[in-house]
Amino acid sequence: VTVLLVLVTAATGAAGTPGASWSAVPRRTVPYEELQDTAKRFSQGGVSHYLTLTLDEAEALLYVGAREAVFALATGTVELKAAISWEAPVEKKAECVQKGKNNQTDCFNYVRFLQSYNSSHLYACGTYAFQPKCTYIELSGFTLDPVAFEDGKGKCPYDPTKGHTGLIVDGELYSATFNNFLGTEPVILRNLGPHYSMKTEYLTSWLNEPHFVASAFVPESAGSGDDDKVYFFFSERAVEYDCYAEQVVARVARVCKVRLGTPGHTWGRVLSWFGAGFGPLSMTTTLPGARWQDTAFFGVFQARWGDVDVSAICRYPILEVKKAFEGPYKEYREQAQKWGRYSGEVPTPRPGACITDWHRQNGFASSLELPDNTLNFAKKHPLMDEPVPPQRGRPLPLKREPAQPVESLVLAGTKKLLFAGSRLQVAQLPLAECGRYQSCTDCVLARDPYCAWSRNGSACVRTDGHNGSHLVQDVLSSDTGACSVPQVAKQGETLLVPHRCARAIPCHPMDPIPSHLVSPHGSHPIPSHPTSAPVPPRPR
Repeated sequence: VTVLLVLVTAATGAAGTPGASWSAVPRRTVPYEELQDTAKRFSQGGVSHYLTLTLDEAEALLYVGAREAVFALATGTVELKAAISWEAPVEKKAECVQKGKNNQTDCFNYVRFLQSYNSSHLYACGTYAFQPKCTYIELSGFTLDPVAFEDGKGKCPYDPTKGHTGLIVDGELYSATFNNFLGTEPVILRNLGPHYSMKTEYLTSWLNEPHFVASAFVPESAGSGDDDKVYFFFSERAVEYDCYAEQVVARVARVCKVRLGTPGHTWGRVLSWFGAGFGPLSMTTTLPGARWQDTAFFGVFQARWGDVDVSAICRYPILEVKKAFEGPYKEYREQAQKWGRYSGEVPTPRPGACITDWHRQNGFASSLELPDNTLNFAKKHPLMDEPVPPQRGRPLPLKREPAQPVESLVLAGTKKLLFAGSRLQVAQLPLAECGRYQSCTDCVLARDPYCAWSRNGSACVRTDGHNGSHLVQDVLSSDTGACSVPQVAKQGETLLVPHRCARAIPCHPMDPIPSHLVSPHGSHPIPSHPTSAPVPPRPR
């Protein structure tokens, strides 16, 4: 088993660069009270941590894993269809307390993994009072299979606060978690299915105090002769930087999925960091394209610069990640005791690469058949040297205000609904509320892909179900020229200001779009809240 590291960088733009220095501000802020008519919520007494969400659009059901419970909710109404109580036994909770864990927070069964296994079953894993267990849920009766209880080690964390991710592909579970009670042995593992179980070797140069965030499957074998891939996203403490302060960076690991009927398996890994001191990854999502080459990863990063909290979103095209894997390696130089670019000869077959058609044609059907020099090189050179920049070389939005974390989000594309899981409840929101935009200008400037201004109805409407010929929309550049609505001159107000006196004029902007003051020292946002501008006295 080999692990490979590639450096991925998301450089911040220069001062004044759009997207790099502007703080992202919404055009419309909807008060919580106004959501009562459109938002639907679900919670149950005595249950918390509704954080593991799995959507079945074909059956119009949302499966929710919570603390000691699993629910099936109807999409559209969030009505409870079925529920399972899955508590850790009293004796397991007692053992958990005896080992020094908190009986108010730690010693419960937190459902951390819940995904479809096949058409008739879900596969679920829980922390089970620091003794993780997994089992199958039979869908027709929505019941746990008591006979199929399995050890959840390597599939689910012991500690409910530790990061974890996983997914099932062709009946095989790919997971990233911690493999022991103390939470000191991180592991990326393949389990279930027809192949034997495999996991990463415990080396700090491979996984160093990681916090796992997300995972994604990309079918890269289509038309390429390569293997499909499973990507894991996480943050960890960097080992390659020569600095006194601890550097936490965002990373992505790549696992090569074997084809059915072949025995081999290889692993690869990518290292990502964001600028100087910007790195921890809080969320990742994958946007598939019409072809796998069009796939993109979006990462949400967080950092603290001095006393300022900063958040940013970066887009990484998959071809840039692939290019990084194929670039030069780093090596650790014992004499200098630091990392640098490797300039020597690279073995053939290339270390860390997946088993492709080329390998199979040359007698390497699996990674177990690779020569020793290839495997040893990959183990000694886990880092790649060249960075992978984000698209356009900068983050998309950058926000300088305290983070508002969202722990679980699921999008129902066919019904245009968004589900959010929190510790207190599950909430359902419509993707579009076009009626909130009262004018053509507001509708277009919203850049909402689900909304457009209807010339026929003189209203902002949802794009689905309407004839596009009479709709006005410009998501890309928000050009309101097509609105062609004559501006109505507002009635002016005359203010009498005594000589040598100043009077404050209140200014109430309709949209909270910030202004920016540009000086030789950089660009600075001007607060957009209502202000009063003094009218200076005229000189004599």
